Amino acid sequence: MRHRGYTLTEVLITITIIGIMASMALPAYDRSVEGTLFRSASDVLNTIHTGEMVYAAINKGAFFAPGDWSQIFMDDPNPADVSVTYTIALDVPAPGNFEATATRGGGGSCAGKTRTIHKDRKLDGLWTGNPSTC
Repeated sequence: MRHRGYTLTEVLITITIIGIMASMALPAYDRSVEGTLFRSASDVLNTIHTGEMVYAAINKGAFFAPGDWSQIFMDDPNPADVSVTYTIALDVPAPGNFEATATRGGGGSCAGKTRTIHKDRKLDGLWTGNPSTC
């Protein structure tokens, strides 16, 4: 009676090929996730900017202080399970200004990096959107 099965060599070659394919796929996946988080953070920052400008138009030039996000016509962008945290600072860098900042939390190469939008809609920060530079 003849037993049919795979030899140890065939199994090792298959495992090696799967390992090589995984080592190529995981960095691409990480870059894709980081790029998605960056674009999402930029969109939320633009929404915060628009909300601040509408709030200032309604409230005689006063900007929204952090608290009830519905005052700038949006839901709280900081639920517990999100890896980006949003904050608003008033009178920065001078009175009558604001800046909103997205800070990348969690793990990964971009953890701790920030993206900031100012009253004049200028974007800056260390989070560049290019995950290979984080």
